[in-house]
Amino acid sequence: MEALFSYARLRQTAELIGVLSIDRTREGIAIKLTEKARVAPEKLLELVRLRAGVNFSPTGVLRLELSEEEKDYTLDIVRRLLLQIRADS
Repeated sequence: MEALFSYARLRQTAELIGVLSIDRTREGIAIKLTEKARVAPEKLLELVRLRAGVNFSPTGVLRLELSEEEKDYTLDIVRRLLLQIRADS
C-alpha cells in the first residue's frame, strides 16, 4: 500500500513540474522534461555537478544512476530529486 502512495506522490509532483515520462534504465532512471518544465536551471546544474552518475542531455532527459540500495526506493528518490530541482513559485 505504501508503494501506491509513493507512486501517487511522485505522479503529482511530476505533473506540477512538467515531466513527460519517468523510465527505469539498466543503470537507474531517465526523466524526460517538457520544454516548459518548471525547473530551476541553476539547481539542475548544481545537481549534475555535485552528484556522480547524473547527466542532463540537450533533449531534456535527466539521467540518474542508482546504487543497488537506492533501487529499492526509486519512487521516493525521484520525487526528492524533482523537488530539489523545481523552480520556486
